[in-house]
Amino acid sequence: LFDHSTTAKFEVGGGITTAVDHISAQIFIRPYNYAMLKDLVSSGDLDASFLAMVPTLTIAGSMRTWTRANVDPTTDGCDSNPYQ
Repeated sequence: LFDHSTTAKFEVGGGITTAVDHISAQIFIRPYNYAMLKDLVSSGDLDASFLAMVPTLTIAGSMRTWTRANVDPTTDGCDSNPYQ
């Protein structure tokens, strides 16, 4: 079993928490890696017109928003409930 996930951590603290009202993040995925598809086009195994057909999908329920109004000082500035 291969884990394809990636974790990104963005430190939000200090002066930025007073300057920014909200931060939103959402996850988008593609069913095929563009580098792999371009390799297939370069090798002649895939017509270049197929590149435009590869959709970018939005993961339902992946939108998360941090708001200054919901900052919880006990969690280092994180929202107390980011899944609202």
